[in-house]
Amino acid sequence: MNLRLASYLLCTLSLLVQAQTPVFKVDTNLQSVAVQVTDKQGNYERGLAASDFTLLEDGQSQKIAFFEAEDQPISLAILLDVGRSMDFGGKLERALDLLAPLMRGNLPEDEIFFMPFTDQAGPFQQLTAEERLQRPTVPVLGHRGSAMYDALASALCHMRTAKNVRQAIVVISDGMDQHSRLRLEQLIELVRSSNPQVFMVGLYNRSEYEIYRQSRKDRYPRRLTRGRQSRHRV
Repeated sequence: MNLRLASYLLCTLSLLVQAQTPVFKVDTNLQSVAVQVTDKQGNYERGLAASDFTLLEDGQSQKIAFFEAEDQPISLAILLDVGRSMDFGGKLERALDLLAPLMRGNLPEDEIFFMPFTDQAGPFQQLTAEERLQRPTVPVLGHRGSAMYDALASALCHMRTAKNVRQAIVVISDGMDQHSRLRLEQLIELVRSSNPQVFMVGLYNRSEYEIYRQSRKDRYPRRLTRGRQSRHRV
């Protein structure tokens, strides 16, 4: 067992133990919603007030009880699937194009991390100010498939040392997990017990998207017919 695998297993075990620790829970009617507004050119819009926003829940307008405009630094980890299937249809090139605004960040205090993965997790690297302005270098890793669950769990472990309160992980992939040691149920517990918000971006060509859509429809027919699906093809 190599050192990286041993560290990953120890961190995952620690997070799983924390996830099983009893937690005191209370109900609240106040939800905090962080938003960032840009114009068509991608420039940030400033000087907005609560009256400039409409907050909806299930189609119903909600009262904005508190509103504050401030710039908070973020610790952001970007996980990119660089498996062989991403080479088809120019998906990897499209993914790299999507990374530019994410990697650039907004504030000097932002922490931006990048980790490629296939069936192996690549290095979890914090980008310098210069690297954030460049296209990331994609190393050659294993190409047998995807171990997305393990990659995300590894990133959650690394993010425990992030400096900023606001934390997020963006995962960009075109496929299902095939080689992870971690089960989906375990990963869900890890995400729930961790600070970062996790965002999944699916990259599919048209035929792959139709296959994915049909499989979701067969598995969750009522959910799709009610129009509650939250994933979109990019």
